[in-house]
Amino acid sequence: METVTSPPRSSPPRSSPPGSSFLDHPRTTRLAVALVVALGLAFLVSTLGGSGSNAASGRIGGDYPAFYAAGKIVIGGHRDQLYDLARHQAEQKNLFGDDHSDGVVYFPYPPFLAAAYAPLAALPYKSSYLVHTAMMALALLLSLRLIRPMIPILDRRFALFTAFSFGFYPMFRAVTGGQNTALTLFLLAWSWRAAHDGNDGWAGVALGLLLYKPQYAVPVLGLHVVVRRWRTVAAACVTAVPLWLVSAVLFGPGWLSSWWQQVSRYAAKDALVNASNAISFLGLGDNTFGVGNRVGRAIAGSLVLVTGAALAMLWWRSSRASDRFAGNGVMAATIAGILLVSPHSMFYDAGLLVAPLIVLVEVLPARHHRWLALGWVVALSQTAADWLGWSPLFALVVAVFVAAVAAAAREGSLNSSVVRHRALVSRARPRSGSPGGALPLG
Repeated sequence: METVTSPPRSSPPRSSPPGSSFLDHPRTTRLAVALVVALGLAFLVSTLGGSGSNAASGRIGGDYPAFYAAGKIVIGGHRDQLYDLARHQAEQKNLFGDDHSDGVVYFPYPPFLAAAYAPLAALPYKSSYLVHTAMMALALLLSLRLIRPMIPILDRRFALFTAFSFGFYPMFRAVTGGQNTALTLFLLAWSWRAAHDGNDGWAGVALGLLLYKPQYAVPVLGLHVVVRRWRTVAAACVTAVPLWLVSAVLFGPGWLSSWWQQVSRYAAKDALVNASNAISFLGLGDNTFGVGNRVGRAIAGSLVLVTGAALAMLWWRSSRASDRFAGNGVMAATIAGILLVSPHSMFYDAGLLVAPLIVLVEVLPARHHRWLALGWVVALSQTAADWLGWSPLFALVVAVFVAAVAAAAREGSLNSSVVRHRALVSRARPRSGSPGGALPLG
């Protein structure tokens, strides 16, 4: 009688603590925190040093006049003029400091987001801007706390990576420039954490709220469809219903048509004005070949399809290897990927890369941790974008995407090995009643 004993159970492999790294040195954390504190103090001194919409270093708010004006239109009872440029120009008239600009910042968002900005629009402009900046800073901090338990190096070096994230040029510009990139990251992190914990419903709620930026929410929801996570998709659809109703109350049942016309106008003008700030395939194609050029659009479209196929394959492999979606490498690749496939991604949207970069530091050997510092420095080159004629951050997004795909592929191979091992163990495990815990073979 030949017997085989069941092999011991094993848990999924975990990342081992990094070896010697400059990230482990206390001085690195102290310098990073000191730098961000200095940036924060300089921001406050500059902002509070002026009057009205002026700061000590120029006008304040960046693109915030569009959000503030949208909120003003809602509380002023001019809801039917939410997408009227003349109304926006009137509302933004005194929000450009000493620039005396007669221009206007477009509001290309759904009406429900204008309703969300209505309480902020009830405040004086500078106070509203400072509250918004604080809210975006809090959203960034909460994003990091959400993903902290899933990334060991972030958990061990939370202060360092928090400072890195706040000082990362595109995120810093987004937070202080009146943008909502930090909110986007928070919703992605919430969905990521919920999926990791097996809470598919909450993952869908987060993605439903992310529909305020459909160019990012729709691709991620499409990936959930690929892996047949129907509870997440259903929860997102249920969440979208009250958002649609709020928009319908504000702007009427036909708001989708008016909003789409506004988006189309905005995209056409922004492709000309902000060509050097675009970081998506489509943006780079328009910048290189000319807006609307068929060759540029064909190349960009092909790259979008390749990127989408790569992400779909990663998600499919991850779903096959695990009963719940928990791949950090997959999510890192997804965040970088949606920046590339989006029809509209600007340099400040690259602030989303803080999460993929932290994931890459976790999976890279300690000797390669300096890539984090390099990515941080490369991001500063965006200041030369107008001179270069294109955004250097596009190259950073592509590099992070490629590295994250490689990391996700390795992660998927490890998970698949664990699943195969467990299947072998399950088949070799003796049936109830077999003597001595052994499985007779003959």
